[in-house]
Amino acid sequence: MHEEDQPHFVVIPPEKLSEEAFEALLDEFLLREGTDYGSVELSLDAKRARALKQIEQGHAQIVYSPENQSCTIIKASELPRLEEEYAQRQGSELANTQQEES
Repeated sequence: MHEEDQPHFVVIPPEKLSEEAFEALLDEFLLREGTDYGSVELSLDAKRARALKQIEQGHAQIVYSPENQSCTIIKASELPRLEEEYAQRQGSELANTQQEES
């Protein structure tokens, strides 16, 4: 498969992950430095429940990036923005390659 044929992001339904993998991904995301939950500090269990509800309702999605070979959880509304950023990066890289070749 050529790089341009690879999907930019793959949305992974949570039921496709083992329970252990899903819990590990959820915990890694929740414990990531800089994750903001507002002015009220929540327990890890409360954060898990909130994140799980968001995923179940489709407001958050698990995505895999073949480019970065990593998985994360994002707001569903952010996926179009990420796709647009990727397309812009690809356009810039193509323009740079064409300039170097001329």
